[in-house]
Amino acid sequence: MFKKIFLILLLNLISIEFVAAQNCDYEEYYKNIEFARKEYANDNFKEASKLYKIAFESTDFPFGTDLCIAFKVAQKTKDEIWMEQIAIQLAKGGVPLKYFKFFTKYKWSKKFYTQFPQYEKYFNENFDLEFRKTLVDVAKLDKETNNRFHDWRTRKEAHSVDTLVAEMTNVSLGFQKMIEKFGFPTEQKIGYYYNKGDVNELPTFVLFTHIYQRGELLYKERLTELACKGSLTQFQSKQLENIRGLGNSTGIVQEMKAREKKYRKNE
Repeated sequence: MFKKIFLILLLNLISIEFVAAQNCDYEEYYKNIEFARKEYANDNFKEASKLYKIAFESTDFPFGTDLCIAFKVAQKTKDEIWMEQIAIQLAKGGVPLKYFKFFTKYKWSKKFYTQFPQYEKYFNENFDLEFRKTLVDVAKLDKETNNRFHDWRTRKEAHSVDTLVAEMTNVSLGFQKMIEKFGFPTEQKIGYYYNKGDVNELPTFVLFTHIYQRGELLYKERLTELACKGSLTQFQSKQLENIRGLGNSTGIVQEMKAREKKYRKNE
């Protein structure tokens, strides 16, 4: 009991510091999700179920990764009604039918499969698919750029520094142009990110991380706001506050000079 009270007090203090005590849409959500994950990790599925339900009641749009864990909790507690509700929410958020192929033994699955075209239609009509495609394209460009940098860093390829700077700049510009046009990406706007057979976090955090490591601290003053609005999670926001490259974070050119000095000093 004392341990639980201590955790509650600790999380409340963290929450207060994080949201500056006001105007955070996800404040209650983060607090209860933290408790729910601890209970789930300790196999206390009934308690985890209660806490996930409380968390989901505090927002109109829970994070997809949290819904997927709650889906497992519902399985463990044999709560088929809740399983169906979660499945419908995931489907309406763009998660494809193949994700649910292992749940055909449940009573709700036949109705769910029959009505799935309706959920798919809802997704197509209520989410910004152009925004979604743009984010995925920027993330793909970032991944290709990051792979080329690592090939250069490990001397597998002899890319020029100017080329790497240009490619990194293109990623940053693509990210900023996307935000100028659509705003910051959230699951509420573009749906859940189904990738490689699972529901994952949006690639926003990875993009931010690589851009920060490349010497550009874009939107740094807005990180708390982005977590409160659902563009980042609370954990991601806190992580980004401490991510830097090898240089002094004044731009891509100075960062690549620092990297060249470290990785190519003998050339």
